[in-house]
Amino acid sequence: MPITFNCTCGKTLRVPDEHAGRRAKCPACNAIVDIPGPDPVFEIVEKPPATSSTPTKSPPVAKPKSKTDEEDQGGTYRLAKS
Repeated sequence: MPITFNCTCGKTLRVPDEHAGRRAKCPACNAIVDIPGPDPVFEIVEKPPATSSTPTKSPPVAKPKSKTDEEDQGGTYRLAKS
């Protein structure tokens, strides 16, 4: 698919893909212009649906720790017990 771009003079230029990144001379105004890279082509990839024959395990959920009387002292910092 050819690369289509505009020169600074307004002329629309079209060049083959293999000239991407090079420079060319505009036939209308003789200006040297940079040829841009080709437009990216996006591909849609769909995942196959999960089969019900292989059950998936959910990760274990951590239980919240209960505060002890020692830990619940209003935000004071202490050294950890060894």
